Amino acid sequence: MEERVPSPQIRFNVIKAIKEKSNHIKAGVCFTPIVPYMSNSDEILEEMVKKTKESGADYILFGGGLSMRDVQARWFLKHLKERYPKLLAKYEDLYEFKYSPDSYEGKYMPKGSYLKKIHKKAFALCEKYKLPYRINRFIPNDFRRANYRIAEKLLNEAYRLQMLGKAWSKKHWAGMNIQNLKESLLAVAKRNELQKIRNVNDEIEAFIRENLDVDKDATGLLRFL
Repeated sequence: MEERVPSPQIRFNVIKAIKEKSNHIKAGVCFTPIVPYMSNSDEILEEMVKKTKESGADYILFGGGLSMRDVQARWFLKHLKERYPKLLAKYEDLYEFKYSPDSYEGKYMPKGSYLKKIHKKAFALCEKYKLPYRINRFIPNDFRRANYRIAEKLLNEAYRLQMLGKAWSKKHWAGMNIQNLKESLLAVAKRNELQKIRNVNDEIEAFIRENLDVDKDATGLLRFL
């Protein structure tokens, strides 16, 4: 799509070199936007995820839609009309507009049904190739360890639900509140006060307890695995 930029294979080679020489550095692929009708086929999606995995990358970030607005949209559509004229009608339907070289009155993002379909495929491929779709966060070794681990799981799940067009805010805000606790989540769980944390309901409490190890270790302290 863009002239004078490194090819995808060169970028994969850079990731491979980084991971071979400095494995402690996190490196991954930002596969966004997934350009409608150009890079959204099942074959291209799988090839991107597969090659990302083969490069040794730690993650792949993806976004199913090309944003469209103002001058950027007019520039893109002008070149689309010149180079791929058969696709213009598909874009008019996907972004709900009628092409004009002088203005753009369509939507900023593609239809929600289209985005959900692309995101569903991408999540399935990440699961198939065991490749994270978000960057793993830093986890400290103090009382925040359990908090951050649980918060990360909740926030990742909230992100997945949001990308699929499902209810997500409860898990998102529960995760945010848990990561901001001033004490260990293990201590809160031991006191049976998890639902005193804002946005933690029965479902989220069950999730937290399933992912916490509240058995005591040799020192008598609660631990998290």
